[in-house]
Amino acid sequence: MENQYVEPIAELLRQVGLTEQITWQTQAIVLAGILLLSWLTAVLFRRLVIPALQKISSQTRVTWTTTCSRTRSCTTSAGCCLR
Repeated sequence: MENQYVEPIAELLRQVGLTEQITWQTQAIVLAGILLLSWLTAVLFRRLVIPALQKISSQTRVTWTTTCSRTRSCTTSAGCCLR
């Protein structure tokens, strides 16, 4: 199971030009970088993107109605025109 994750990272590092012998320290640094990037992306979306979208959508005055293509109104979005 461990090899499933180690080999793709090792191959990526070889393609980038790192040495053929990739140590566990290098793999740990790459994993830490990936985790840091993921965390920063989540923070960016939580602090900037989502509040901006909420502000835009709160200013919108559009109401959405869902109508089935079979000429009857939907009662729930999940069960719309399903038989």
